[in-house]
Formats: sequence, structure tokens, C-alpha cells
Amino acid sequence: MRTMRVLILPILIVACGDDSSSSGGSGGSNSSSSTSTSVSSGAGGGTTELDIVAYSTQDDRPVLLSDGAVPVFALYESFTAPTTTRILEIPLPTGPQRDIARFEGHAGLVADAPAGVLFTTWSNGVPSGIARATTADEAPIPIDVPEGAHDEFSIIGFGTGRVAFRTQLADGAHVMTTDEQGGSSLDLGRAAEGFPPGAIHNSLFFVAEQDGNPTIVGADLPDGEPTFVADVDASLVAIATYLDEVYWLDIDGAGTLWRATQDGGAPESIWTGAAMPLLAVDDDGVYVVALDASGSAIVTSLPRTGGPAASLSPPLDAVSSMVVGGGNVYVVTDVELPDPRSQAITVQSCVVRFPKKP
Repeated sequence: MRTMRVLILPILIVACGDDSSSSGGSGGSNSSSSTSTSVSSGAGGGTTELDIVAYSTQDDRPVLLSDGAVPVFALYESFTAPTTTRILEIPLPTGPQRDIARFEGHAGLVADAPAGVLFTTWSNGVPSGIARATTADEAPIPIDVPEGAHDEFSIIGFGTGRVAFRTQLADGAHVMTTDEQGGSSLDLGRAAEGFPPGAIHNSLFFVAEQDGNPTIVGADLPDGEPTFVADVDASLVAIATYLDEVYWLDIDGAGTLWRATQDGGAPESIWTGAAMPLLAVDDDGVYVVALDASGSAIVTSLPRTGGPAASLSPPLDAVSSMVVGGGNVYVVTDVELPDPRSQAITVQSCVVRFPKKP
């Protein structure tokens, strides 16, 4: 993989926060300005301006994004042991960025809820619980999890007053929902192993197993029973939902993007091409990260029912995370930038924003 090398043009540089946004370390605030850093890339022989809204500090780097509908959350991890985690709120479309949580240890799969930001916490190398936080000035609060649930928690998201997650019970993986305090859990049944946790909007979708075959099932929230939606292949790598529609991406050689509705109608193939295992959807379209002939990643959009695809980004290095919100698509990718202190050119993990309409 190549890293996008950036031609720094001083006239294009806009400060991204004050010195505190680059200080890192555990404890204390690490807020950033709502302004973004714009740079120009010399990749491919031309120049392309990038809108960078957050990037690595000297101590940590963004590794994951999560869509909270109004804000986007960037999950940071420290470069060195002991691992520390920082969750940064990036309001949409603008506004002051602020730390939601900062603590020692791993975390992952953030979900936004009225009572606070929810995330999985790790212990002994595995995701072993769920916590919520509202401000970095207070320690995250663990939420109650169902009796018998243990390890390998994966948050699916929050919708219609319910937190959806996957966990391991005695007989294997199960998808469950609970309220924000963890006090009223529902078990929606066995989940197929080796697939993404699921997707949630108005309904909850996940991959179950029926007669030994993987199938997508859907459940109305807050307490509907899962029903069959579509048979899927073992090559399913990403799943997303909007309203009662579910989308999934198979990558077996070339990628295929599928669409179905909760009523169980026949699935439609709406896009094919080489792609990374990332997928997002909103009222305006579906978003994938396509790969060109050289292996570079290109953020791509298409209508929810299929149609012409549009490139939203220049060729990028491998993209590790993608969400959509506030008229933009946000990705985490590596870019060569000046170190905020020494100004030496270094590879930095960045949150980059692209308008979702080219």
C-alpha cells in the first residue's frame, strides 16, 4: 500500500485546534477547533485538496469512526504501552470538538445514545463489557450486561431506545438489546460466527444461521422477533441499514453490493467492483470504498436502489473506517503531514472529510 504524500502549500494550511489538540497523554482536555486543515496532494501528478478535520498527535492516532447522527466520534489509541483510549466528538457540520472519554485500556465500536456515548471496553485482550461516558472529566460508567454474557462484546448501535450488541453466551454468539442502563435485556437469538455484528436504524439486522447456512434476519425495535430477510454468502464482509432496507457487501474476488428490504423480497445486486470491507448508507445513497487498478482506495457513492457510481475522493491509502453524516463522508486514512511540533514530514493517521455529493 502507498501512503498519500502531501504537497504542503502554506497558503492552504488552516490551524486545527490549539496546542492542546496535539498534547496527548492521559487525563485533561484535548479539544480541537471546528476549523479543518486543508492540504494539497501531489499524488498522481496533480494536486487535490484534502479537508482534514482530525489527525494523529504525538501520543495517539485515530483508528475508528462511528456515526452519532449529529456528531461523528473518532476513537483514538495510543502508539505505545500502556494503551490509552480517547473518544473525540466531531460535531457536524461544524462546532468545537471535545473529548468524551479518556482512559487506560482498549475500546471499540462507539454508539451514540441520549445518556452518553456507548463503547465496548477490553480486558485481557478481548472486548469484555460495555460502558458509557458523557465527559472526559468523569470516568466511564459500566452498564449492566445480561447474566451469562461474557467477553467478545460488539456494539451494533443504538436505535428506538435500545442498545444492540453481540456477545458470547454458553452456546455461542447471540445478538441482544438492552436499554441504556442495561436493565431490560432481550435475546434475539444465535448469530452466525465470523460475520460483522449487524446494523441498526429503524430496524435491527444481523447474520443468523438457519439449517447451517448464513441468512440475514431483521427485527422491529424495540421488541420485535427476528424474521428471515435473505440468504447470504460466507464472503459477506460489511452490512448497513437505512429505514427498512438492508445492504451488504460480499467480497469474493470482485465485490458485490446487495440490497433487500425487511419484508423479505428478492435481493438485488446494485453494484460490483473491487472494494474494501466498508459500507455506509443514508437517505441520499450508499457509500463504498472502491479499489482502482493500482489498489488505491476511492470513496464512492451510488443511489440506494442502484445506478451510476460517483467518486467522492482522490486515490487514498487504505481506508480503515468510514461513516456518513452532515452532508459529508468521513474516513480514516494515512497522509504524510508536517509534525505539529517539529514540522518534519511524517505519516499521520487522519480523519478526512469529503462532500457526499461530487
